[in-house]
Amino acid sequence: MNEKLSELREKIDNVDNEILKNLSERMKISKEIGELKKKQDIPILQSSRWQHVLFDRIEKGKKMNLNDSFLCKLYQLIHEESMRQQ
Repeated sequence: MNEKLSELREKIDNVDNEILKNLSERMKISKEIGELKKKQDIPILQSSRWQHVLFDRIEKGKKMNLNDSFLCKLYQLIHEESMRQQ
């Protein structure tokens, strides 16, 4: 039992490390987007783009058996940090 539990926890640790790498990469891209928006005098918040992203990610997540409320909260946090980075 303990060996199996340790194996599963190690798998979670590996997945979490990948999540962190992906979030870091996403924020780097957000900074680049922010620089482009600033040069082109484009507002940081693009409501139509945000609505599209949120809807798209929730729909994709549902197909992977992820809860839409969870995804909405998660992407709101990601979006807020992305805007802060911009």
